[in-house]
Amino acid sequence: MKLLINLMAGVEIKGEEAMIQVLAEFSKRNASHVKGILNLTIPLDESPVWILGQYLTQLSLSTESRRPLEDGKRVRYYRLNTENVVFIQNVLDYRQKQREEKERKRQDEQERHRSYAARMQSQYGINPPSTPPINESGSNNAGGMDTEVELSDSWW
Repeated sequence: MKLLINLMAGVEIKGEEAMIQVLAEFSKRNASHVKGILNLTIPLDESPVWILGQYLTQLSLSTESRRPLEDGKRVRYYRLNTENVVFIQNVLDYRQKQREEKERKRQDEQERHRSYAARMQSQYGINPPSTPPINESGSNNAGGMDTEVELSDSWW
């Protein structure tokens, strides 16, 4: 989670960071569980950055890389694809607004029920009618007249 938060914040990684190494080792140790839960195969010979890339793909994220020259050597830095980050942020914001709206509607509905119950009590001195219990068997035949032809005219 910390790694993902850092990547979402725009931090670049080399792939040699301890957090990524720990993620890769954990993934390799628990490869069967990862396969069962995420349907993601983790080969034991893959690099930590590749494993991280597979997890990011599961979240619809991808990485970009650059290779600057440092001390006479090319070093690869990875960061999240900025287009993906913007899209994911929009999706997360939308989902949060949906959750908040649903909660607001639920609270409004509860308030309407309380208000109705209070009106019924003050006007008539009675409690409002309760919702009938759910018929657990699923059958709507809870009594009444038989509708089979040979039995239906026996009351004549």
